[in-house]
Amino acid sequence: MFKKAVLFISAFLGVSIATIAGGYNLQFKINGIPDKTVKLAYYFADKQYLKDTTVAQNGAFVFKGDEALPGGIYIVILPNNQYFEIMIDKDQDFRMETDTAAYVGNMKVIGSEDNKLFYDYLNFVNPKQKESKELRDKLDQVRKELDSLKALNKKTDSTELNTIEAKLKSIDEEVKKYKIKYMNEHPENILGKVFRTSKEVEIPEAPLLPNGKKDSLFAFKYYKSHFFDDIDFSDARLLRTPVFYSKIRQYLDKLTVQHPDSLVQAADFLSEKARANAEVFKFIVQNITSHYEVEATKVVGLDAIFVHMVNKYYKTGQATWVDSTVMAKIMKRAKTLEPLLLGKVAPNLVLPDVYTQQKFALHDVKADYTIAYFWDPTCGHCKKVTPKLYEWWLENREKKKVAVYGVNTTVNQQEIFDYLKEKPMDWIKVWDPYNQSKFRDLYDIYKSPEMYLLDKDKKIISKHIGVEDLDPLIKMWEKQQSQSAVKIKPEEPE
Repeated sequence: MFKKAVLFISAFLGVSIATIAGGYNLQFKINGIPDKTVKLAYYFADKQYLKDTTVAQNGAFVFKGDEALPGGIYIVILPNNQYFEIMIDKDQDFRMETDTAAYVGNMKVIGSEDNKLFYDYLNFVNPKQKESKELRDKLDQVRKELDSLKALNKKTDSTELNTIEAKLKSIDEEVKKYKIKYMNEHPENILGKVFRTSKEVEIPEAPLLPNGKKDSLFAFKYYKSHFFDDIDFSDARLLRTPVFYSKIRQYLDKLTVQHPDSLVQAADFLSEKARANAEVFKFIVQNITSHYEVEATKVVGLDAIFVHMVNKYYKTGQATWVDSTVMAKIMKRAKTLEPLLLGKVAPNLVLPDVYTQQKFALHDVKADYTIAYFWDPTCGHCKKVTPKLYEWWLENREKKKVAVYGVNTTVNQQEIFDYLKEKPMDWIKVWDPYNQSKFRDLYDIYKSPEMYLLDKDKKIISKHIGVEDLDPLIKMWEKQQSQSAVKIKPEEPE
């Protein structure tokens, strides 16, 4: 990792990208750096990507290209593993000079008003941050001293504490006023847009409810409903800053209930806002889709968001940036997962018993709960899980009315016989050595063991679970069912 010389994000306490016409010619003179490779990178979402490289000679180097760079915040990475940030927008022929003694303080900018304004801001805010840090360290020390005195029942004086807090508040107000003035004077400047994007929602006092009490939910609801008021979804430059993506993730991860229905609604809300710009729309749709495809492997149920995004935006031809090969893979994945979403009726299987060849249908199993269990008697993990599941089933098959539909995934029947001879089990034992039923595709079986928990109607309660999950899942399910049960009062006779 390279070290920080000027980290823009601290001043705020992948990729196909569009370009503007023309080329770029960025000239630098950094006194004190060695004659080695220098890199130009840029922010995109939560990562940084390399754009160009060159070699410094006597501290001088140039980044040059025939196509203009898309606007955003870029990073100049020096041979000494330090870096500083620059603003890229319409002015892409400029010169910047400084030295290793003080990258910010000694920076001179020629030909770029955006970067001159940026470094004016950094020269203003950096001393404020330093002073603020010293005050906060002092504040922590004073608080500890006061706590020690209180613990000894000694008299305390909060004068110094109040003085420090007042100074910190004053610094915060100064920085806030600077940003407001900047935003008003330079509303279309990248830094102005970043200030506006990173601005916190100011929440008014909560109104009174009819009972005279304040609405305890008002602050959250107001904050969420106004969260994007100052964020310009039509400005693709924000994609190449550290702030836009963090706002998207905050909205999805912190302000949205982590339930598939709520997340689908939030995903559509963001996608519709992003239609203001084709590049932003592409980023939002692509990022949400890929994010929840990955998250679905960690959190059960989140595959519903992936499936929804594919059906709504990819299947309908709106994801114009995807080639036919990738599109086919995405569509196939969504097609596999859709029948396996929580709440869906599990695909039926009609498979023969490993001994008698008598066929058993999964949907014919009579039980309040059915566990569809896919396992291989030679699999090391299966050897640990299967006895635990069998023991759990023996304890719960009557009191919880649980059945196990055990599907052996091996192609070697003798392996099954050998295992069952040593550890007999009297649950349903079926197999399909040649996958004639397509059970591997139907249940997305690419590893073993795999376990699905189904209700009495064979709807999927949960999946990709372990034996230790069964009791809490059934308890939670029964609680949800009792809460959702609606008692309808008979109509009064006329």
